[in-house]
Formats: sequence, structure tokens, C-alpha cells
Amino acid sequence: MQGWERYIRPGLDFLVGDPELAVDFEEVRERATRAHELARKLFGEGPLEMLSKPFPEQSQLMANLLRLIDEDQHSPAMLELCGDELLPILQRCQVEYAAMVDRRSGAESGSRVDLRSVRAKLGRRIVNYSTLMLTLIDEDAPASINKVETALLPMVLLRTRRTRGASDTNEDTAALPSDDAELLDQLNNATLPEQDG
Repeated sequence: MQGWERYIRPGLDFLVGDPELAVDFEEVRERATRAHELARKLFGEGPLEMLSKPFPEQSQLMANLLRLIDEDQHSPAMLELCGDELLPILQRCQVEYAAMVDRRSGAESGSRVDLRSVRAKLGRRIVNYSTLMLTLIDEDAPASINKVETALLPMVLLRTRRTRGASDTNEDTAALPSDDAELLDQLNNATLPEQDG
């Protein structure tokens, strides 16, 4: 729409009435004035500041703008002044742009709550804990086997529960921690059984 403003410039006054030009400057300038007024209603005065905003704000501002065009019935004027192609392209691009912004926002927020690093840390702690427990077994002291089995019982039960599936119910699994963070906390606070001997 801003392209129309060039026809309002006084520098073109000398062309008005030029017999060699088959241009109706009066009509062109009337359309240019309408385009200027419509642009002012939609975008305000000055440069288009929405392009310097963060992506989510740009997306929302463009959605608001397209809604304003629709609700205030500016569509016919836009189609006349900008051609039949621009408004449908803007509307379609807005759908894709909003989806892209949502994907980016989801990825960014998801990365802050991603449990993969917690699970990896938990896995390392479980392996270290299990290995350490197994080193406490003394073949000559059967009581040490019972102590190690007791210390490893939560992990054995958890593995059993996951093998059978979450839908199975079992009395042994009722006392298991409800999530990885709780189990990690228990492992951190666990005391090693004393070795006999």
C-alpha cells in the first residue's frame, strides 16, 4: 500500500494533463490517498515497528491485523489497492507463521523441562549404586547377600513392574516411588549396608 504514496508526491504535478501519458492522475491520486489512509488505519504512522518485535509478538500482531481487516471490512479496499493475490497470501502465511512460532515456543519451553538429562543421571546413579552393592557381597557370609538384596529391592521391583507393564497391580510395587525424581532422592539418601566380617 505504501507504494501508492509515490503518486501523491508534488514532483509528479508536471505530468498532470500531459497529452502523451494515458494516465488518469486524478483517479490514481484518489486511490493513492485511499491506500495511505488505509495503511494509517492498519499500521499507524511511521515505520512498521511490528517487524522488530519478537516472533510471538509479530505473530499476534499480524493475527490482530488480519482480524481488523476482516471485522472492519477493509478486505474489498485491500483487494482493489493491492491486487487479488496479496490478502489471501498474507492469510495463508499467517497460519504457517503462527504454527512455526508455536513449534519454536514448544521446543524452547520443552527444553527447560526435558527430563532426558535427569533420566541419564538417574541411570548412572543406579548403575553405580548397584555395582557398589554387588561389591559388598561376601560369599563366605550369607547375611551379606540378604543385605545387598534388600538394598537393591527397589530397583528389582521397578524393573519387574516395567517388564510386566504399568497396568498390572502387585503388592510389591505399591511401595515404589512414583517417579524418577523420587527414586533419585531415595538413592541419594540411601545408606550402604555394613559389610559383615
